[in-house]
Amino acid sequence: MKLFRFIILVFFIFNSVNILAQRSKTVDKSTYSENEILADNALQEEKYEKAVLLYKKLLNEKPDNSKINFLVGFCYLNTDYGKELAIDYFEKAVSNMKKRSQDNAPLEAYYYLADAYYHNYNFTEAVDVLNKLTEKIPKNEDLFNFRVKRLKEKCENGKNISLRKLEIKVEDLLEINSKYSDHSPLINSDETELIFTSRREGSKLSVKSYDDQFDANIYTSEKNDSVWQTPYSFGKTVNSSSHEASTFISADYKTMIIHKYDRNKGSLYISKRKESGEWGNAVALGSNINTKYRETAGCLTPDGRKLYFTSDRKGGHGGLDIYVSDKLNNGTWGPAKNLGATINTNFNEETPFIHKNGTLFFCSEGHNSIGGYDILGSSKNKKNKWSNPVNMGVPINSVDDDFFYIPSPNGRFAYYASKRQGGKGNSDIYRIGLSNPVKNNYVVVSGNIIISKENVTQKEVKIYISDLNGKKNHSYNPILKKNSFTLFLETGKSYILHFEFQDLTIHKIKINAGNNGSFLALEQHIILDDINIKSLKDSKYRQKLVQGNIETKEYTSKPKSKDISYDKIIAGNTDTNATLDTDVDNTNEEEGKIFSIQLLSSKTQLDENYFDDLEEVKYFQDEDGSYFYYFGEYIYEWEATIKLRMIIDKFPKAHIFVNTINNKTRAKKNQ
Repeated sequence: MKLFRFIILVFFIFNSVNILAQRSKTVDKSTYSENEILADNALQEEKYEKAVLLYKKLLNEKPDNSKINFLVGFCYLNTDYGKELAIDYFEKAVSNMKKRSQDNAPLEAYYYLADAYYHNYNFTEAVDVLNKLTEKIPKNEDLFNFRVKRLKEKCENGKNISLRKLEIKVEDLLEINSKYSDHSPLINSDETELIFTSRREGSKLSVKSYDDQFDANIYTSEKNDSVWQTPYSFGKTVNSSSHEASTFISADYKTMIIHKYDRNKGSLYISKRKESGEWGNAVALGSNINTKYRETAGCLTPDGRKLYFTSDRKGGHGGLDIYVSDKLNNGTWGPAKNLGATINTNFNEETPFIHKNGTLFFCSEGHNSIGGYDILGSSKNKKNKWSNPVNMGVPINSVDDDFFYIPSPNGRFAYYASKRQGGKGNSDIYRIGLSNPVKNNYVVVSGNIIISKENVTQKEVKIYISDLNGKKNHSYNPILKKNSFTLFLETGKSYILHFEFQDLTIHKIKINAGNNGSFLALEQHIILDDINIKSLKDSKYRQKLVQGNIETKEYTSKPKSKDISYDKIIAGNTDTNATLDTDVDNTNEEEGKIFSIQLLSSKTQLDENYFDDLEEVKYFQDEDGSYFYYFGEYIYEWEATIKLRMIIDKFPKAHIFVNTINNKTRAKKNQ
């Protein structure tokens, strides 16, 4: 089968040359007109648009010529715009064949007529023509018979799958796409940044390849006011003078896997994002992943412990197969395991993507595909075995190549590449809205941290997740571009997100994850204008914070400071099951606990002028009659720490405490 696949590939690359070879056997080229020579040269160079114009001039002189009609149809079939036009010319070529005529089209005219029907979704007509052709092909023409059989299979698949056509919108991203090949989209959590691969002209030094396109490089585009902006190159740490392609980026935007064309004709590399936001140099994955054969695409599971990738190494089922490798304790990748015959076929499998819910999306030329590559999905059953892949259907799949399918985090959209008719270039990037969204076992929480203090960077603000009892589950440092963060929370639970600065909790949010996966996007304002970073690092000052024994999980007042902006949901899944509780700290104020600063304690009552520099100083007496002086009622610990820094030199024993005093206490204003 592998030999057949190789022969087929060679045939389709050099089909125009073969047609010209047949033409030269029957006609003495010395009798050719200038237009015939020019047309044949254009066809041999695969300049189909030029060739079709020249052949049509010849057709004006001989409108019933079977061979010229065939050549016009063949050229149209190989353009983006002419597949429907090709049908009429192939029909004339077939109907005008005569016995033993040098003007006859080759027998392949029937095949290409069926192919033209197929590309116009006329599957029944295509099968009828192929059935007629089968009767005409000699039985010893194994390659020809195989091609006919395979096209017939795709037509039958198309007939069956078209009966279940999905009512979804396929949107061509015109602002992103070019007249060249654009593919391999990677989308961030709130769908405002898109990384992709393009063979467009990237710089003045770009050089065109044999196919009139430039080297493949990785680009990115950002969405402003619902409009994708002009894409720009990823830079020299990732791109080079050779081919690079984006194949995976982690949910937190810190890890990217790319394909590079190297001495092995294609290997997989990994790049890590630095704290500065810049991407580090791409490093080749280990020898268990990269071989002397081709490795073309790879992706990581959400936990980063498994790598799914494609390779045409020996021992596979044919062509490119999908493999998996486990990450070892020493950080390297273990031996690769083929996913087996349920996933892999005698044809190519490509562009794997493993979803958070365990679904493996990939494209294949085999299985029940209707095109070149079709997008399919598979998941593991209770026995940990992969299910039979399911074709994603029409219009997601087409009679052309459809590949690199990436669902958005909210599960309601997906991005992928396609070579379908009507595109802007050789392949375009599309977005689709899913009528049956991919079910998630996670809630995606994504947002931005906005910091107004110039000498405070987002990497100094950390996030950790706890349950409702305050038990810490996970710590996260949002060092991403534009201060963004992305978290995945398991459904069916409730969480509290703690925002910390210098180990101090400055804000909390409650997330109810619900039972169905969904998406929440937050805009989190962190106000640090008054914090002096040097003072926060002062050992004397930090000791006071420890003395306070502050239990941040207990305070429950609603914020009053006009400097604090509440969390704002700026995007999300309609009909979402997850909820954001901006009043996580809200209870009845009389019963609540707030932060105050204890200045000092005294056995005797102090003079009223003692605290002239402070407003609203209060005191209470304990059972021994001692006076405890304090001031301030703060909803957030960080508000109290700001004030503590301001008065710590004058009141060296001052510290923060959780104030549980209510209206029934003996607290009084100092007079």
